[in-house]
Amino acid sequence: MNHRLSLSIAALATLAFGCGGSEKPATLESSPVVNPEPGPAPEAVVAETPAAEPPKLRLGDSVVPRVDAGYQVALDLDPARADFSGTVDIAVEVREPVTTVWLNAVDLTVSEATITAGGRSVPARAEVVKDHPLIGLSVDEPLAVGNATIHIAYSGKVSDKDLGGIFTQVQDGHKYLYTQFEPIDARRAFPSFDEPSFKVPWQLSLTVPEDMVAVSNTAVATEKKIDGGKKLLTFEKTKPLPSYLVAFAVGPFDIVDIGTAGKNKTHLRVIVPKGDAAKTAYVKKSIPALLSLLENYYGSGYPYPKLDTIAIPHFFGAMENAGAITYASSIILRDPKDMTISFRRRSANIVAHEMAHQWTGDLVTMSWWNDLWLNEAFATWMAAKTVSTWKPEWHGDIKAVSTRERALMADSLLSARKIRQPITTENDIHSAFDAITYEKGASIIAMFESYVGEENFQKGVRNYLAAHAWKNATSEDFLGAIAAVAGDTGKETMSAFSTFLNQPGEPIVSVALSCTDGHKPSLSLSQKRYLPIGSSGSTDSTWGIPVCVEYGSGKSHDTACTLMTEKTATLTLDKAKTCPTWVLANANAAGYYRVAHQPDMLAKLAVDKKHHLTIAERLNVLSNVEAAVHSDVMPLDKVLSLVPELAREKNPFILGEALSIASVHDGMIDDDLKDEYAGFVRKNFSRLARRIGWKPRRKDDDQVKLLRPELLQFDGVRGHDMRVARAATKLAHKWLKNHDAVDASVAGTALSMAAYYGDEKLYNEYLAAAKAEKEPRDRRMLIGALTGFRNLDLLKKNFQMFLDGTFEIHESFWLLLTPDAFPEGDKLRHDFVTANIDAVAAKVPRWYRARVINVAVGKCSVEQRDAIKTFFAKRAQDYAGGPRALAQMVEHLDLCIAYKHAQKESLESFLNKL
Repeated sequence: MNHRLSLSIAALATLAFGCGGSEKPATLESSPVVNPEPGPAPEAVVAETPAAEPPKLRLGDSVVPRVDAGYQVALDLDPARADFSGTVDIAVEVREPVTTVWLNAVDLTVSEATITAGGRSVPARAEVVKDHPLIGLSVDEPLAVGNATIHIAYSGKVSDKDLGGIFTQVQDGHKYLYTQFEPIDARRAFPSFDEPSFKVPWQLSLTVPEDMVAVSNTAVATEKKIDGGKKLLTFEKTKPLPSYLVAFAVGPFDIVDIGTAGKNKTHLRVIVPKGDAAKTAYVKKSIPALLSLLENYYGSGYPYPKLDTIAIPHFFGAMENAGAITYASSIILRDPKDMTISFRRRSANIVAHEMAHQWTGDLVTMSWWNDLWLNEAFATWMAAKTVSTWKPEWHGDIKAVSTRERALMADSLLSARKIRQPITTENDIHSAFDAITYEKGASIIAMFESYVGEENFQKGVRNYLAAHAWKNATSEDFLGAIAAVAGDTGKETMSAFSTFLNQPGEPIVSVALSCTDGHKPSLSLSQKRYLPIGSSGSTDSTWGIPVCVEYGSGKSHDTACTLMTEKTATLTLDKAKTCPTWVLANANAAGYYRVAHQPDMLAKLAVDKKHHLTIAERLNVLSNVEAAVHSDVMPLDKVLSLVPELAREKNPFILGEALSIASVHDGMIDDDLKDEYAGFVRKNFSRLARRIGWKPRRKDDDQVKLLRPELLQFDGVRGHDMRVARAATKLAHKWLKNHDAVDASVAGTALSMAAYYGDEKLYNEYLAAAKAEKEPRDRRMLIGALTGFRNLDLLKKNFQMFLDGTFEIHESFWLLLTPDAFPEGDKLRHDFVTANIDAVAAKVPRWYRARVINVAVGKCSVEQRDAIKTFFAKRAQDYAGGPRALAQMVEHLDLCIAYKHAQKESLESFLNKL
């Protein structure tokens, strides 16, 4: 957990056909296609002035797909080909007479289009609207109101770079084909009503090479061999799904059957690239266990007939396709001998997240992207709850603090979104997938769950799912379900919840204790928007905040709560018998707000010598201390003075927070004080680093295992601890000879630290090893280590390898990074990216193009801010989510500049006294 807005800017970058099929699919039963041989329809034309005015973003509801029939899609697919072909038949309802039906489509070529209504089939002109993701199917006479069927034959493109639409990947010489349709890439696979509110059944038929495996959302209904060494697979019809949840994959997969689980004895399989079956040991255990826990909470069985877990070699994150969840291989596949605790935790949390979506997101789907939080925040919150139940020793309450802190960091920006941000452009859709939607949304859910009570909240969630199963829902639907179980306070609770959904920013609650004779002790509370140093925003915002406090004196310990809906409030501590000696204004660290305690109260809480607080509560207090430094309420030297005492504690979580507090960005420190800062780091952490050491011990608990690489990296690099660094270099050479000789939990740290102090000879050894490495995880670790050398010529070589395609494109992006605390490297990276911007942007997959803005940033300065702002002003418009990414980067730089100016004197004073 780290609140520092002055973090390395580069680190932010690390913050996803020929002719038709051999057989025409069966016609839709409820709307038969009658085709009296009208002859071929005209080929699609690019229409500068289409026959009808195209929609701006949403398709409207003049013509909609029918819930009782939906889509039939037939595709001819081969991972070896760069194109595909197919047909789609869509049963629709014409709600008003129109001569043009609008569908979403991108990079699709229509060869035939007909619309059948009233027993008559007529050809339609397919008009492509330039620079819009649309085709218009136009007919000469208005379509009659009622049922109709659209038939389209078309072809499209398969990408070997982008991870959206239909794309291919290669592993060990084998080619695989996958899909990723969220948020708006189903339109690259089939002309469709590509919006979440259009939720209807789908039936897919895939023609694929005979020796390939094909999987989709549902099980195979029929399979038969056909001419040309192919086979035709028809899958069972799905339950109602929006287009973005449809999925399929084709390739020479290995299929690992892990039996059945859950109330409905759901069939579970893991679909992996050829040869990776042995790496499924962990998910074979975690998936059944987590599925059963989710069913228990939701009160209903898993909603789909089967669940496939599909591994994609070069992918980022995961996708909750109904019954066919896809994951980056690195999330779910791991050699048992390299099974680190960090892998197990990350894997379990992401798997739980995606499976939670099968209810909140798939069974019940948001109506529009402004309510994406109903999908993503719920899954984030539910995953944490589920994993904590499964593995209580993993301290889910402490993970919740770090989740909340990430959200608060993002929410402190003026450019932060609302959770329910209006969606008016495609860029708005892409920008919605961020920490505000995921982490802030999850933290708000957790806060109000605590306020309403877990049992009541669970009942509200179950009622919400039951009422909207197989349908769409809105925030109002969910809040209404919670209000209904909250009793007399339901309306007030719903209103308070909405204040966090419908405005950006985070509250900070100031707390003052008052004890006067003849009266019960009380707390004076006031709220405003928290803003960091340099922000030009207004603090004049008000939320409905469930404020719960803990307080005590001696051995007594009590709580008091209030729903604070105005700017000020008074909370009487009715159970207090005397004036409390300590007060914590965020009990259980459950609230999504920062706290400004009185200085004397804060000092007691930060150190907590009497151990009144839980570890989660202490971490929350310390994060508020860091927030006070960044809002210029507390000088930096005062918080740095906490480090020696915190670094002497035994709890690994507190030690991790000590590292966070001690981590001052290198750009803050003048050259003549760098040695003093390194000495400060060594004085407080070197002894601990050497005691914990590079080699794990049997007695180590999970928290020590997680702390070890972070501590060693900080001491070795920021503290210039050469004993630790020399040990890292020895381990790096040892690992290069035999990966099994070094514990997997520290191998990456050893490689990167050795690089930081390494020379060209070591660089060449890393490069040769990376080129020869067959294991994706180890190859990526080596590529990452190549970016750690402080030699400008070697960094130039990395940049050139990125352009040359030395490594697979999804691994090459990291070659654009440079070492932390290396200003010369930052400048080199900035100069390279801006000088080669078109080539760099062309190499980066569409989803990640906006990250080029982050990578281009060099040092934190006025000149750099102005240069980035000017350089990307127009270019950002062409990157998915680019305008917001640029706005946030410029704001980060503004805040960094202001923070350096405000705290520089305090930092220098502290270091000069060492």
